[in-house]
Amino acid sequence: MTADDGTALPPAPIIRRRLLVALSLCAVFAAMLWTSYWLVLRWADDPDRPVTPAEELRAVADDLRRATAAQRLTRRYLSLRHLDLPERRVWRETLAEVRDALLAAGYAVELQPLPGTGGSCHRLDLASLGWTLQDDWPVLARTYPGLVVVPYPDEPSLAELRQQIEKLGGTGPVLLRADWFVCYLLTPPVQAKHADRKIFWPIHLHVLAEEYRRRPRTLADWAGDLGLAHAQTLHDLLKARPELVSRFGLEALTTGGSISRDQLEASFAGATPPARQLAETLGQ
Repeated sequence: MTADDGTALPPAPIIRRRLLVALSLCAVFAAMLWTSYWLVLRWADDPDRPVTPAEELRAVADDLRRATAAQRLTRRYLSLRHLDLPERRVWRETLAEVRDALLAAGYAVELQPLPGTGGSCHRLDLASLGWTLQDDWPVLARTYPGLVVVPYPDEPSLAELRQQIEKLGGTGPVLLRADWFVCYLLTPPVQAKHADRKIFWPIHLHVLAEEYRRRPRTLADWAGDLGLAHAQTLHDLLKARPELVSRFGLEALTTGGSISRDQLEASFAGATPPARQLAETLGQ
């Protein structure tokens, strides 16, 4: 056989072989692409991998964008990103136990990990707890030690993501520390609110909450509580305002020492929790 220009065409068997080789290469390439995609997804949701602040905020912003306007009002997020790996594993199991206790008490609560955060950030709908934005959420907001609505105000590269979340996320703190939130659920006022449902919390959750309050915390730990990305930011704030150091009894933090939450509360009285007062004062 010859082509229109008179050149000889390769025999049919050669054409078939070339076609089979081309198809085989395409199949191999497609398999490689799928394997790479699968590995990326597995890595993104590996519960033991470290998650950056940018990844966490991006996942929260994406989730809020996908939600309806009504859902955004009561949708909040619980973060484990600030914990080291052993603690993250403990508190991840604790969140599962909290969810199970609430479900057993009749609350249709879902604590769902956000895709792409390795299980370090969970979505919570306040309405599923029977909480309202008018009554219950302001009480929590007056207690939460976060310095701002969205954490990491001292990291300029996250400014745009923070603005997006603030615009979409309604009022009050949007992204909270999960360990703090669990301990908040176990406080007497919150338990009294849910007394009619008879929530049976496992006894070791109370032990964990007690350890949480008594654990010595360094400057870096307190910076994380305040929602700061860098411990140096808190160091500089305290250095610039020495009156706060004496007022809140933070001398140990300025000399490389540590202070537990119990110690802070014992050294500073007032209706508003000391950590919340410190956040409000630093934010002025």
